[in-house]
Amino acid sequence: ELLKASFLGSWFNSNNGPGWEIGVDVSLEIPRFLAPFGLSKLVPKEMSPRTLFSVGSSLQKNIGLDRQTFTFLTDYKWQYNAKKTIQLEIFNTQYIQNLNVDRFFEIYSSEYSSLNTVAKTYYNNVNKESELPEEALSFMNIVSNDGSFQTSNPEDYNTTLNILNRYNIVTSDFLIPTIAYSYNYNNQSDFEDNNFSFFKFRIANSGNIMGLLSKNKNDNNKKTLLNIPLAQYFKTDIEYKKFWEVGENSVFGFRTFLGAIIPYDNSDIPFTKSYFAGGSNDVRAWQTYELGPGSRNTGLEYNVGSLKFLTSAEYRFDVVSKLKGALFVDAGNIWDITNSSFVDADAKFNGISSLENIAIGTGFGARVDFSFLILRLDVGFKTYEPYLNDNKWFKNYNFANAVYNIGINYPF
Repeated sequence: ELLKASFLGSWFNSNNGPGWEIGVDVSLEIPRFLAPFGLSKLVPKEMSPRTLFSVGSSLQKNIGLDRQTFTFLTDYKWQYNAKKTIQLEIFNTQYIQNLNVDRFFEIYSSEYSSLNTVAKTYYNNVNKESELPEEALSFMNIVSNDGSFQTSNPEDYNTTLNILNRYNIVTSDFLIPTIAYSYNYNNQSDFEDNNFSFFKFRIANSGNIMGLLSKNKNDNNKKTLLNIPLAQYFKTDIEYKKFWEVGENSVFGFRTFLGAIIPYDNSDIPFTKSYFAGGSNDVRAWQTYELGPGSRNTGLEYNVGSLKFLTSAEYRFDVVSKLKGALFVDAGNIWDITNSSFVDADAKFNGISSLENIAIGTGFGARVDFSFLILRLDVGFKTYEPYLNDNKWFKNYNFANAVYNIGINYPF
């Protein structure tokens, strides 16, 4: 048996400034299956079965509205053979609590600006002072129930409903009870093996069983359990990585990722479970949450989607001593596949034609190898920007518009 305490810390920069997260997890790992009805006999000891119980909590600041997360996890894991690993999460429950809901219009200042423009129209173009956040929420509720304004100003009416919908999703607490199945394939023989493949498939469902147990709904017609909105969705992630050794001291790596999340029973997708694009391990020419969805350049502080495609290629080589270099190409984006009426058409995925909205970033990096970790600096240049009306290639390909990423270890 293994009792483990883990502490985590992270920091990143976005359009809204720096954010950080700290957390702690305590887990107990037992080298056998603890399962009723003799189910433990289904996996022989040769496959190294183990049962994991884990509890944890994390605190996040300056990322959205600040939030605290509590996690309770029970899963089974076994080594099917030397290359294949299977994991079954039978009880993975998160409770996400937003700590500063009143800061919504402070954090999402672009939403506030759009709403203030609607307010000037609603009040006959009077040059009003900016509303307080509490008054802004009241104003959205007034407009959403004003049929005459919907008829006379449909665009402004839809803008208000869109902001109100995003407000309800982002400020909502969530209970996320998940069951999931994961399959991993890794044929890397040891740490120094640079010719190997990695494949991961994960499918998860949230809220199915608890959704059947609860019949309660809140004012927004969302199913609740203990008065907490219940996240109900199916989510699938597929990732593939391949590495080749090129010569004695260089490696070429390729990574691709495809993920989709689909809500059901009128549920919203929690902000933390949505996909985003950009950042030091993603499309490195854009900051975290900056890119997408689709061909939109929303100007929002945090952009999320329900479908994501990402692919990267990187050539890594030695420079001198512990210093290493890299040349890379990243391509990807996020889209919406929920068919929500609140999502603009150019943010939705409409088949093969939407692939023209894949953003491309290129760049170079420097890494210092300390053996136990790698300190990484990558510079990403916007090479293809799908949201531009014309001159989408190389328009902002310069150091002034480059994104500088500091990371620990390789991006993939």
